[in-house]
Amino acid sequence: MTTTTVRLRLPEDLKKQATKVFNEYGLDWSSAMRMILTQVVSENAIPVNLSRYSEISPFMKSNIKKSLQEYKAGNYKTVDSTDKLFKELDKD
Repeated sequence: MTTTTVRLRLPEDLKKQATKVFNEYGLDWSSAMRMILTQVVSENAIPVNLSRYSEISPFMKSNIKKSLQEYKAGNYKTVDSTDKLFKELDKD
């Protein structure tokens, strides 16, 4: 199995709070993220109650809807590394 390193920027206080929760379950960041991403794939959904984010702008809702339609139509690309991901994103 090939592994990939992912870098994440987030507020320090959020990191501290999340680390505390992960530690309560005996998890480090890598294990917690792997569990979350595994659930995303197995459920084909984001394991977060998005209904509480109802303040999303109409523009953002439109973009989300368009992205979901493109995904369901098979109109997407996959990459096997973050370097390739950023190269694809830079094309747009």
